[in-house]
Amino acid sequence: MSGKNTVDPIVARIRNQVSSLVQTDAFREWWHKERAGIGDCVVVNNSFLYRDKPAIKTRKSDKYLAVPVVDGPQLNLNDVRIISRRDDSTQIKDFVVVRKRDWDSSLHVSLYDAVREELGRLGRMIFLLIGEIEETTPVAQPCVFGSFNGVVLDPMMDRELSVEGSQVRIRSTKNPEVLWRILESVVGSTVSVHLSSKDKKTFTKALDCLREKEHGVLKLPTGPVSDCTLLDLISRSLSHQAQEYEQSLKEYQNDPSRQTEFNNMLRIAYNFDTEAGTIITLLISLCDLKPLLYWCTVFDHWRLYNAFEALPWAALSLKPSLKEYSESIRAARNSRFHHLLPIDSKLEADLEGVLLKAKKITLFDRYSRARGQTGNALDFEDKEIVELLLQFTHVEEKDVGDEFWVKNLEVIRCTADLVSSTCSALKMLVVGIP
Repeated sequence: MSGKNTVDPIVARIRNQVSSLVQTDAFREWWHKERAGIGDCVVVNNSFLYRDKPAIKTRKSDKYLAVPVVDGPQLNLNDVRIISRRDDSTQIKDFVVVRKRDWDSSLHVSLYDAVREELGRLGRMIFLLIGEIEETTPVAQPCVFGSFNGVVLDPMMDRELSVEGSQVRIRSTKNPEVLWRILESVVGSTVSVHLSSKDKKTFTKALDCLREKEHGVLKLPTGPVSDCTLLDLISRSLSHQAQEYEQSLKEYQNDPSRQTEFNNMLRIAYNFDTEAGTIITLLISLCDLKPLLYWCTVFDHWRLYNAFEALPWAALSLKPSLKEYSESIRAARNSRFHHLLPIDSKLEADLEGVLLKAKKITLFDRYSRARGQTGNALDFEDKEIVELLLQFTHVEEKDVGDEFWVKNLEVIRCTADLVSSTCSALKMLVVGIP
């Protein structure tokens, strides 16, 4: 097991996280309403955000942070403990008071003992999140076009494209048209070979193959952890997006006619929703599986939860959830950037006077287990035209209002902070694992 010198900073971090949590206005407001006595204990929920199913497939941990109540009544933050609540692992309240009689008979351990035990259960896989991404090594794709017999992808090149003997070397596969124009220019000045349209198809296909082969390597930390880990990169990206969002929000608030700023804000929100939902779900699930990670970041989880709850859900007639958040962002985007067809509601065609001229109806067709359906059907004249028309749909559009966009800034900020906090926690925990 890890020694006390590695456990001490982890315990201190958890106590600081709990201390920050109980100093929030929301906790104090709840605490003043409670009638807790000496020997009771305050138990903190081990998951705050609404748990969308099936997005979150893991179950909440049965191990909860608990803070004993002492004379005052005050909370003894120097004696944060871990209580196992196997019969009550579905706690939905943010905080509950466990009375002395139940606390005395419950299974609880000191934070030191719990940390030591959980360190032994962390494993190595979770530390991929603080692994470093190594640059892609050169990858070759054999192919014959013009006077060449292959294309090599080398991300470390200082130029977009170069010709070396019978090989074409490229730095990236992202822009085939630009690469082809560069290659034509190089070939025209150095090689007396004509490149045909067939050669272009071969070259483009080679780029597709290289794109499939291209990969970086995420390595588990084996020594001192740098500040360029996977979570570091994600955190910095989110922070940058939050800053850009804030700038566009300010400029839009100062002058609502600046629609370019609003569109930029909406773009960032849409991209954030697409990626951050996955990240938040990942962090929640990891905390279910590795409760020690949650204890080290509980205050940051609380901040994100409060930012999320502060969105104008009531005005939108919605319940706070990641799913509803995502659908609201997408509906707002659809409202702003209409699809090509100018139809924003369903249409009911008036077929009065149109004879369908039924031909036949198929009944008792054989049930197909593979398709989960039968071939039972009604056949009628112009059925093909009806089926073509039924392919048209429209997307949901909704204006969420300016209050949503203002408060969404804090959601983006708190998500970036939670990722950063998780990163620093893992860097601390990796030192303490056996």
